[in-house]
Amino acid sequence: AGNSTSVTRAVQVTATAVPTMRVIAGHNADGLEHRNDVVATGAAYDVDQAAFVFDNPVPLVASTGQHLRIPNSTNYDRESGDITIQAWFNADRLPSDEGLGDFNFGIVGKTNNTPSSGWLIALTTEDDAAGEIQATLFGGSPLHQRHKPGSGVSISTWHHVALVIPNTGNAILYYDGVELANWSPPVRPDTTAGDLYIGGFIIGSAVHQEFDGKIKGVAIDKEIIPAQEILNNY
Repeated sequence: AGNSTSVTRAVQVTATAVPTMRVIAGHNADGLEHRNDVVATGAAYDVDQAAFVFDNPVPLVASTGQHLRIPNSTNYDRESGDITIQAWFNADRLPSDEGLGDFNFGIVGKTNNTPSSGWLIALTTEDDAAGEIQATLFGGSPLHQRHKPGSGVSISTWHHVALVIPNTGNAILYYDGVELANWSPPVRPDTTAGDLYIGGFIIGSAVHQEFDGKIKGVAIDKEIIPAQEILNNY
């Protein structure tokens, strides 16, 4: 995905260098671009799995757990066009009450601190203890789309998620290459002054809902990635 020169791929976490992708992590032993603006709070990088490891075995609040923060850039915003966010995750456990009464793990998101604008992809047990995928577009109502894939989300297994937010038309949420939800969004977040978080979610001045497990392959493309390409990525 994103090999066209017309595509702005803003983020990529990978162990394989791809010229049209920008790597967010400072691991350049295999020729990856080095980014100095990544703030890793405790998260380690597993070279063999090309994944970031977040060791948050119990609920932690007030930014005391492990997560990644990438300073604000409109590269990670939809602005006035389209955007597709993709990521792989492998959870060591399903979320319980991870702080402030939220049963969520933030996978990847960009919001302001309120939060009143921006987007989030999360693993949640808010509505079903077997696990659901949550897409949140802040600033509208209903706020969340939560959907359970089959019998739920299995732990200790790699899963792929993708969220397409178009300038016009329906938003689409994918899980393991298959469409999970398709809806007319009440709001289409354009820009937000917030940082990009991987493995957590900012609320006020603190990070909550910190992921327990591994995340890799985070990619943000400022275009609509079609369903077949998302299936191919999976």
